Amino acid sequence: MVPLAGALLAFAALSGRAAAAPSVTATVDRDHVSVGEQVTLTITVSDNQGHDVRPPSIASLPGMDVDGPLGPSTSQEFRMGGGQTMRRVTTSYTYYLQARQSGECSIPPLGVIVDGQRHETSPIRITIGGPSKGEGEGQAPLEVRLELSSSSAYQGQGVLVEYLLYENGRAQIGERQISEEPTFSGVWAETLLDARRRQPQQREETVNGIPYVVTPIMRVALFPTRAGTIRIPSLAISAVVAVPTGTRNIFGEQVYRQRSVTVRSPERTMEVRPLPANPPQGFGGAVGTFALTSRVDRSEVSQGDPITWTLELRGEGNIKAAGNLTVPPLTDFRAYDPQVTTSIDSTGRHGGRKLFERVLIPLHSGRAEVPAASFVFFDPEAGRYRTVSAATHPIIVHPRADSARGPITLGMTQAEIREVGRDIRFIRPDMAKLRDQRRHLWGARWYWALQSTPLVAVLAALGVRWRRRRLGEDPARGRASEARREVRRRLKAARRRMKAGDHFGAIAAIRNAVAELIAGHAGVSAAGLTADQIRGILAAHGVSDELAARTLALLERCDRVRYAAGQSADGADDLYRTCDEVIGELVRGFRAGRARP
Repeated sequence: MVPLAGALLAFAALSGRAAAAPSVTATVDRDHVSVGEQVTLTITVSDNQGHDVRPPSIASLPGMDVDGPLGPSTSQEFRMGGGQTMRRVTTSYTYYLQARQSGECSIPPLGVIVDGQRHETSPIRITIGGPSKGEGEGQAPLEVRLELSSSSAYQGQGVLVEYLLYENGRAQIGERQISEEPTFSGVWAETLLDARRRQPQQREETVNGIPYVVTPIMRVALFPTRAGTIRIPSLAISAVVAVPTGTRNIFGEQVYRQRSVTVRSPERTMEVRPLPANPPQGFGGAVGTFALTSRVDRSEVSQGDPITWTLELRGEGNIKAAGNLTVPPLTDFRAYDPQVTTSIDSTGRHGGRKLFERVLIPLHSGRAEVPAASFVFFDPEAGRYRTVSAATHPIIVHPRADSARGPITLGMTQAEIREVGRDIRFIRPDMAKLRDQRRHLWGARWYWALQSTPLVAVLAALGVRWRRRRLGEDPARGRASEARREVRRRLKAARRRMKAGDHFGAIAAIRNAVAELIAGHAGVSAAGLTADQIRGILAAHGVSDELAARTLALLERCDRVRYAAGQSADGADDLYRTCDEVIGELVRGFRAGRARP
């Protein structure tokens, strides 16, 4: 009796534990956070047996964005002591709270349904401070910065704007893209770098003890077109960031989840001053620092030979919008319009060079001079207008050996001189050595052949279309046409076999050619046609009795040679000629029968 009583007491104790109410708790990983940081909220249900749990749905919280729940995550724990085994089952659900504004956030009691009964958690209070400025995990995983080379400038002066992406070297960031581009107004904008079109050069930088990878996203040179306050807009970047959940896996590694974030650079302003009044003559609006050089390809030439004069304008500023140079009259030369090329330097401050290449033809022998060109611009560093000039070039012009014939008449227009590579193609003035290259295309046969090709192709296409339509409207005609093509193919095969010495194969091909022709016009298969069926088909298509008899005799002769024992194939040539004649008459007979009403 005693052992039985002990067993009953133990069962009662277990039953009491099983019937005990489950424990429902809500916890957070921290109660003080900064704007932009994340809090992990965990709701846990535990007891000595599993339950049917329905977690609460949290729509929103003051000052926080809510993501979840994620789970359930279930674990079991067994403990042994005092001769008893204790079992504990824990079910947890995880919510991620993203702080978006400073203040106090109160998480109210949350209702959890366990086996149909409602249980409430205790309230939790979280303090949200301003954006984190310290080291460690409080730092934002990425940010966009705007760097301005100068916050004040003259009208037309170049200012460099650079958008930089700072990525925390300890964070896991992927799928970066520009979600909002800056739109400039009141300036001339020249894009020097765009990370979407060219891979930028990255660098490493440490900020407040945190290593960052810095990537130039966009670099733009701005040239203000008006005085006053110019707004420099922001640029936004969207990325997918791996955010730590505050939990670890069975290997002790931090567990992350993917989250889409958008970061934006701050806006800036720039004060633009107008240019001083009363600019000197020749000023075309160029602002910056420039230098002007000049060179000629040779200093001694014969009268009438060309000279290439190159002027190079180089410096920092809007080189594309730089005005023309001031060039004195060229009294000793005939000058042609310059060939202008511009190259931009996008590695540092905006600038580059502009080349003016001109062809000069000396008008007389003796001493000539290429004059000095000049360029007027405003120097923002000095705060005044400046003029730079190039050097002059003396040229020795020798008389031509044939100058006694009279003055040189080139007979050319400016459009007849063209640059080829880096050289000038000069047209000789001796017109007697030139031959007329004018030939009319319509005088060549290939021209008319080429012109008629499209017309021939169109006519051929129309013919094919007409034939297909006709065959589609008359299926019998189509079958007959296909049968005739098959007959020609088989007759060619028979001729090849005869030439190869395979007379029995040739006779078989001849027999099949005739059978295919008859079957094609009837729309039946040639395999298994009997003599009576062939006679009926020929009669139905208006073939004469005499031709039908010849056809049947031909087929019977082919079968006798092929299958009868002791037969010789020496008459294959005669059979081929006879078959050719019969087939020709059958084709005409079929056509006549189809045309007969």
